[in-house]
Amino acid sequence: MRDVLFNPIKLKGPQERADYCERIAYEYDRLPAMDRSEVWRWRKLMSHVVTMYKRMSKQVQVLFVDGQPYKTAQHMRDSVKKTGVLKISRDFNTHPVFTPEENLKFRAVHDYVVHILPGKGGPDFTRKGELRAYNLHRRLAPKDAWPALFTEVAAQACYATVRGDFPAQKVAVFSDVDFYNVGLDKSGARLRPAAQAASARVANPEGTYFDAGKGQLVHFEYVDHRYGPDGREAYLLKDGRWMLGVRKTPHGNLLNRRFTKRPPKWGSTPNPTRALKNRLLSS
Repeated sequence: MRDVLFNPIKLKGPQERADYCERIAYEYDRLPAMDRSEVWRWRKLMSHVVTMYKRMSKQVQVLFVDGQPYKTAQHMRDSVKKTGVLKISRDFNTHPVFTPEENLKFRAVHDYVVHILPGKGGPDFTRKGELRAYNLHRRLAPKDAWPALFTEVAAQACYATVRGDFPAQKVAVFSDVDFYNVGLDKSGARLRPAAQAASARVANPEGTYFDAGKGQLVHFEYVDHRYGPDGREAYLLKDGRWMLGVRKTPHGNLLNRRFTKRPPKWGSTPNPTRALKNRLLSS
């Protein structure tokens, strides 16, 4: 019964879970901070949260506090059972879409429905536990909100366990993740480790920029890439045109885009394998 309830993740053992989380953290770094075309999914998720918060408020008192009130999930379950009070941390409470109050309510609902209600043996705060927690919460949330829930729960948990710190919260959707079968990609195959994903990007390089007019992230393939001074970059597209622009940060938007048939006079072509490998190791 418990296996049915938690819809077991498609990962066998600690190493496969570690590889999966490394890939998710790698992709999280490459997501834009805000993809406006996906904001509606976060609003769907918040509608679910509002409904669940009203229901749980009849069962437990919620207090928002500074710091981390619980050392383990079992500590939280024992404390709530004894006091009837669920404490939710206000740490890292900045979100691109949710208000501070909405974000805290989301945390409260998530902790209550996936860590407390299942009782002893429910998901803990480990890497495996948080992936199971996402699976359980997913069964309660609207399907359209699953990608947002994955970013908020599974992706952030993976990032924290891999990088050792809580990530900046983002509103963006993973493009190649199966949100139902954790561990698989959209083709039904095992999601490849980060190192393999980096190698694939070298073989089939792809860039992105955010189109403010359309309000969405745009992907493009290129055959050459050059760096210039002051954040300038140039991409040779498959149709033979060069696309030039400026990036203020390594993973920021490509600004002031323009197209030309002539290559830029500045810049050089870096070793793509070395560049990706160095970025992966330093991130």
